[in-house]
Amino acid sequence: GNIDQFMGLFAADAQTNDRATPAGIREDYAGLFKNTSFRQITFRDMKWKSDGTTERGEGKYEVVVQNNGSSKRDTYKGPLWIQVERRNGEPRIIYFAFAE
Repeated sequence: GNIDQFMGLFAADAQTNDRATPAGIREDYAGLFKNTSFRQITFRDMKWKSDGTTERGEGKYEVVVQNNGSSKRDTYKGPLWIQVERRNGEPRIIYFAFAE
C-alpha cells in the first residue's frame, strides 16, 4: 500500500494501458491504494522473451481488492503484458498493460 515504493518499480519513461508518464501512473494507483484496505496481485503462466536489453513478459494476472469499510473482496483477472529493462543497475518496469 505504499505508493512511493510501488512507483519505485517503474522507469521514469514508463507507460501503462492509458498513461504515458509516471505522474499519470501514480494518479491511477494512488486512488487504489487510498481506497482499499487489501490488495493482492498474482501473476500466472508468465512467458518471457529477451532481446538482450529488454525482457518482455506475457501471462495472466489475478487481482483481489477490498474497499475500505467493506468485508467483501472483489477479484479481477485477465491477460497482462510487461516489459522490464535494467536502469542504473536496477530492473525497472517500462511498460505494463492488462485487460479484464
